[in-house]
Formats: sequence, structure tokens, C-alpha cells
Amino acid sequence: MREQNQRRGDSTADGYERDPLLAAFADSIQAETANAGLSQLRQTVLNYSHSDHGRLVAAALVTCAAAAELDDYATCDAVLDASLDHCERDKSPDASLMRAALFQQRALRNRDAGRPYEGLAQAAIAELVNFQPELCEPFETTVVYENFALTLQNIQLALEDAAHSLLPFETRPPRPSRGQPDQIRFLNAMKGEGYAGVLAQNFAFHATGTPSNQTNILGPTDPFYVVLGLELLGHHDVYAARKELAQTRVVDLQTQGRGDIREVPRLLRHSGAKRDLELMLRWLTANGPLEVLLADTRQILSRRSDVYALRTLELRVIRASAPLLAPEEKKFGRDAIKRVLDAGGPFDLPGQHELSYLRSEQAWLTFASLADTPQSIETFSQLMLVEVRNADPEEQLLDRALATALNQLDWSVLGHGDTAGWNDWLQASNDQPGREVRRVVEHGLGTLSEVNELHQLNTVAERIDRLILGLTDDAEFGPLELDVVREAMRNTRTQAARGMFSMGGIPESDVAAALITRAGVTELWTELTDFLTDPAVLSEHKGAAFDRLASSRQPLPESTREAMSAHAQALLYPSDGHSIIKPSIRPFPPALRLLAASNCIPRSDVAAAISTLMEDPEAPARREAARTAGLILEASEDPWLLGLVLHMSYDSDAWVRAYAGHGLVSGLSTTSAWDQFATDRVRALLTADGTTSVTAILSALKDAKFRVPKVLLPNIEELASNHISGAVRRTARALLSHQA
Repeated sequence: MREQNQRRGDSTADGYERDPLLAAFADSIQAETANAGLSQLRQTVLNYSHSDHGRLVAAALVTCAAAAELDDYATCDAVLDASLDHCERDKSPDASLMRAALFQQRALRNRDAGRPYEGLAQAAIAELVNFQPELCEPFETTVVYENFALTLQNIQLALEDAAHSLLPFETRPPRPSRGQPDQIRFLNAMKGEGYAGVLAQNFAFHATGTPSNQTNILGPTDPFYVVLGLELLGHHDVYAARKELAQTRVVDLQTQGRGDIREVPRLLRHSGAKRDLELMLRWLTANGPLEVLLADTRQILSRRSDVYALRTLELRVIRASAPLLAPEEKKFGRDAIKRVLDAGGPFDLPGQHELSYLRSEQAWLTFASLADTPQSIETFSQLMLVEVRNADPEEQLLDRALATALNQLDWSVLGHGDTAGWNDWLQASNDQPGREVRRVVEHGLGTLSEVNELHQLNTVAERIDRLILGLTDDAEFGPLELDVVREAMRNTRTQAARGMFSMGGIPESDVAAALITRAGVTELWTELTDFLTDPAVLSEHKGAAFDRLASSRQPLPESTREAMSAHAQALLYPSDGHSIIKPSIRPFPPALRLLAASNCIPRSDVAAAISTLMEDPEAPARREAARTAGLILEASEDPWLLGLVLHMSYDSDAWVRAYAGHGLVSGLSTTSAWDQFATDRVRALLTADGTTSVTAILSALKDAKFRVPKVLLPNIEELASNHISGAVRRTARALLSHQA
């Protein structure tokens, strides 16, 4: 490690000129030279001809650590096989320690690859039981107070601790209580020093507003070295260390503006951190660099396509990058997932347990994301039909998982043979009307069945959804259907007055707002107004309706407008007890959007409310500020508002930039002094990495009531031809076609 540090500081370090093994290892942990370095390491081990087996084992361990970073478990197997073959013939006392290190390394790599590993950890323990350090060949040590026997004993105890750490508690053989081995204690101390350095850097950054001149990244306390030490030992603590290293890299990038995050998706996969990986995938999709996402996916497809290796974590990465993949890569991914499903679904992550159909759900969703041709969509339909037919109707979680996957199916592509199969299943499952999967199939086939009273509001909502989507032109809603909506709102208000609240399902006020704005059912205005201004009703029941009314641009009836104005303060700042799902954002953004769009409050109050949201340190509030300002800007040419939106388009959060960019498109049609600023900023956002802001602006340009400015056409043509995301390319082509 010390020599590695030296090389990172000085690429011409003498130690590396003398030692090609260390030079190859240094190359293997640099992203630009990783493959070349690994190839050199592999050849060093496989072509080894010296009698120094200790050096051979050291080379094998660092080769495995480097290969695992590339998911190259074939190389791990090859070098461990070769090294064990040498050591099996060695009858010296040293050989049992070397064999233990190799067995333990193989145990960790098998565990990471989804293969059996406990027997290997047991084999490592067996080698260590009778190991006697004092019988080994003496050597010089680098620590003055340690002789060779003590050094070997410390290695023995660390390997023993590592082997026990991979075994379930009930299968661990008994051993004396010796406390924490010196090597593990040293690594923990190094970790503490490293994270103290990260904390000091971030404190300095927030205190001064500028990055620290001192950096621990690539320095002696870089958390990478903690991970490396645990990788070489094959210790279970490496899983937490991988996750912490990934988190450190992201924090350094976001707070210091520097740091390499290319390894972050792989580190999170290898740590088993599902939630952190999901957050990172969303962040990369929104902000980029998309190349990081694509590179990890290609590594998975090339190195982890075996049934046992393609786990739910790898499937999540593939799904996130599906729009970035070439057609042949998508087909390869579908074939691999099909093999996994045929084998019973993805394997459990090591040390974790998840219901089998929840693991299979990840495979179904990923297959759907890769199915973008008629043939592959039909294959997905056939695959899901088999799963639905075999499913136990009493398993509600399974029913929900199947319904979630089937929601991704493009039913319009299916031929008669496929739809006939689904219709047959519907007929055979007539005695299961409450199943979610049945509702999804009926909706997809357009054959909604009669349902009981519990689902009547859902039925009205599904009818209005079909009208909005253009699947029907039937805008007639009878008295019974309107009474269903009225009764739902009345029941919610009655329960709220008694302090009783229920969550989930379709917001009744949103159904009413949709009927008013899309089907012209104006007789619901009175009930909807009373519902929205009732202070006892939870904000969660009102938000969707506020937003639907605001975005419709339809004028409110005078009585509704007066009621909204009179209750404006209560709508913007409902009591703290009126949010039971998530922390509330105040002022309440959906209410602000409707009040501002309908001129129910003064413009000065609108500006103050948006400014409050803009200054919130949490991104969700700033997103609401950008979304609100952008919506109002579409119907107003207020220069102050365009200035706010322009400012928010530089926010660190991708969604804030996306909402602001969407709003800036409205500024392209103005003749104010801000017009050129808006144009320049929109052009810059169109060239940004990630997909969120680019897609938002393309969508806004397509929906705009004016033609795309000529100055933006070269950028859009570039996106249509060369953007890494297929979804962005299709959106850009659709915009160009719309403009033709």
C-alpha cells in the first residue's frame, strides 16, 4: 500500500521500475488501464515459474481483487486454480497459510458471484488449525517490534476471523476468544482516519464555500485502501466498506466538485445495498454521466449473464440503462433474463432473503424494459401469461407483483393469438374479480367488467382515463356515476371531521376535477369546491385536483374563485397534522399553483411563496418552486418570473433544472429583454448529460404553441442522431417530425 501511494504521487517511482508485479497492480486499479493491468497480473500468475510461492499467492490475491472490480470471476478462478496447484505440491509449514489465504479468497469471490462458498471458508479454517508460525522460514519484517513469527500469527488470526465472518453463526466452528486481530484493527483505524479526513474537507468546503486544498482522495487514508485490505483477506466487512467507499465518492463529487464515480454502481452492487443502488441509478439517469451507467451494464451483460450471477441488483442496473442499449444488447439481456426465469427466478443476495416472486418481479420488469419490438413484446406477453396462469390467486403480494409487471406491457402491439390467450384466462378466472392483475388485463384489453361497489370510483376513473388517452370519445357520464364521485367526497369529509383518515387509492377530488375539465361535468363544481376548501381534509386528498385544475387553464366559476381566495391562507399553510405520508412542504405547492394560475392571490404573494420554496435546502421544495414558476410563466410574461426560472435552471438538482427548463421554453416566445437569455439557457440544457432536463425541454417544445426557434434546431438534430439514450433520440425525432 505504501508503494502504491508513492506511485500515485509519482508515476516514475523507482519501486515500480524494480517491481513489475506492483506496477501491473497499480495499472489494474486505474480505470484507464484496468484491463491492461489485469492482463499483466493474470499472465504473471499463470506463467509463474519461481520457487517463491509466497509471492505467487500475493500476486493471485491482488489479481483477484482487480478482476472482481471487472466482475471477471473467470480470471479469479484461473489464478486461484493455478496458485492452489503450486501450493498443493508444497509440503512446507508455510504452505498451509498460503492455501488458507487462497481458499478464503475463493470463498469471497464465489459469494460475490452467487456460487457456493461456505465449504471453502471451512477449508480455510481447517488449514489454519494446525498452522505453526515458528516453524516457517524466517524473513525480514518492516515493523521493528515484530519478528517473522508474530507477523505470520497476525495474518493467521486475520484469515481465521475472515473465514468465520463468511459463515452463518450456527455453522461456525468454536474458537478461542482472542479479540479483534491486529490487521482488522489497523484497517478500522485507517477507515476512521479516512472518514475524519472526508468530514474535515466537507466542513472546510461548507465553512469557506471553496474546495479544500488538502485532499484525502488517492492519499494514504483514501477509503479505497480499507476496501483493498478487506478484499485481500476475504472478510465479510468488505461489503460495508464497499458501500462506504461508494458513498464517499459521491459525497466528494457533490460537495467538492471532484471525485471519480465510475466505480460507484459496481461498488453498490457488490455491497448488496439495494436502496443506495436504486438512488444512485436515479441520480445517474437524471444527471449523468450516462456513460457510467452504460459501462456498468455492459460489464454485467458480458461477465454476469449466468443464471446464478444475474441477481436483482444487476437487473436493476440493466433496467435503468435499457434506453441506452443497442438492439443486440437488449436481445442478449432478454435471453439471459429468460434463462434466469426458467431456472426459478433470480437467486437471493448472499446473507439476505427476499420472497421469490419479489425477486422474479425485478426480472419481469427488466425484461419489459428491454422489450421494444413487436416480437419481444409478444414474448413478454407469453411469458407473463404463463406466470399468471400458474400464480396462486390467494397470494396478494404475488398478484400485486404480476400486476406491476403487466402494467409495462404494450397491449396495442399484441396480435389476436396473444389477446385470445388473455381472454381465455379472464373467462377462467371469473371467480376472482378482486385481483389486481385481472384489472390490469381488463384495462389492457379494453374489456372492463362489472365490479362491486368497492371499485365503483375506480371504474369512473378508468373511464375518464380512457377518454383522456383518446381510447374513446364517449364523454357522457350518467347520474349514477356522478353520485359515486359525490358520495366518495362526502364520505372522506365526514371521516375527516371525525379525525379518521384513510390513504391510498384514487383521490376522489381528482376524479371530480377530471370530469369537470375533460368531460365538461360542471355540476360537480359545488361539491368539489367544498371539498377542496374543507380544512379537515388531508392535503394528500387535494393535491392532484389542484394541479389538474391549474394545468387545465380553464377559468374557475366566480363562486369557486371567491371561496379559494377566502381560504387562500389555510390552503397554502394547512396545519402540520394534515400530512401523514411524508414531511409537508409549505406553502403547499399544488394549492399555490391553482391560486396563482387563477389570480386568487396577489402577484406579490406568489413571488414571496415561490422565493420561500426556492431557498429551501431540500431539493423537493425547490422542485416545486421551479414547477410552479414554470406553470405560471406559460400564461404570463412577467420578467421577474422569467428571471426566477432562469436562476433555478442552474440548480444542482436535475429535476429542478428540468422543471425550470420546461418553463423557460415559454420565454422563447416573448419579446422581452430576457428572450435571448432564455434561448441561450435552453440550448445549454439541451446539451447537458443525463436525460431529465433534455427530455423535459423536448416535451415542452413539442407542446408549445409556437414553432421551435431555428437557433435550436441544430441541437435537436444532434440529439435525434447521436444522443446515447434511445428514448431521447426518439423524442427528438418526434419533435422534428412535428415541426415538419
